[in-house]
Amino acid sequence: MNFLLKITKGDVYVGVGALFILAIIMIVVNGAFRNKSSRAKAIAYNSFTLGYALLFLIAYIVDLNNKHSYPNRYYLYFIITGLLFFAFFGVPSAFKKRNAFKPLKENKKMIYTYMPKEEYLYIVFKENNNIYLNNENKGYVYKMKKSEFTDEVIESILKKFNITPKYDVDRIGMLTVKEDKKDLVYYCYLIEATDKVSIDEFNSVNIYEFANLEILDLDKYIILNCLRNEKFEKIY
Repeated sequence: MNFLLKITKGDVYVGVGALFILAIIMIVVNGAFRNKSSRAKAIAYNSFTLGYALLFLIAYIVDLNNKHSYPNRYYLYFIITGLLFFAFFGVPSAFKKRNAFKPLKENKKMIYTYMPKEEYLYIVFKENNNIYLNNENKGYVYKMKKSEFTDEVIESILKKFNITPKYDVDRIGMLTVKEDKKDLVYYCYLIEATDKVSIDEFNSVNIYEFANLEILDLDKYIILNCLRNEKFEKIY
C-alpha cells in the first residue's frame, strides 16, 4: 500500500511509455516476420523482448555507476515490461506446435470459398539451375479442396515425392484468372530442393533454356516471378 501511495504522475508516464515503446517494436517485428516460419518468429520475439529488458538493465547499471538522478523504479518498469512481453509472447511462440516437417512454413490459414472460384497450388520445383515442368511446360499444379490447409497439402506433396527443401516454404504470389462464371486462383510457390526431383511426366529444364520453350503467358509469368523470388498479386 505504501508503494501505491508513492506512485506519481512520473511513474505512470514512464510505465505507459515502457509499454508503448515495446508494443510498437513488437508490431514492427510481427509485420517483418509475418511470412516467416514459426521458428524465426519465436527467435525474433524472444530476442527483442529479452533484449529490451537487458538493455535497460545495462542502462541502470551504467547510470548507477555514474550516480544517475532517476529513481531506480523507472528502470524497473522497462525491465519488467520486457520480461512480461517475453512471458506472454516469446515463451508461447517458442512452444507453439509446429508441423513435423520442420522446414515448412507454418500457415494455418484455411482456404474458404466465398464466391464461385477454384483454388490451386502452383509449385515451381527447382534444384540448382534446373526447374521441373510437365509435358505442357507447366509447374506442379494441385487443385485445392475447400477445407484443406495450404501447409498440410504442401507437406503431403513433399512427402509424396520425397523432396527436402533447402529453405522455409513461403508463398511468393497469387494470380487470379477471371472467367465468365468463376475465378481461378493460383497460390504460387518456389521450392528449392536439396536433391534432384523425381516426378512422373516432369522434365528437368535448365533455367537458361527456359526462354526458348513454348509456354503459355500465364505459366511464364508465374514461373519467372517465382524464379526472381518477387512477391506478386495479379488479376490475369
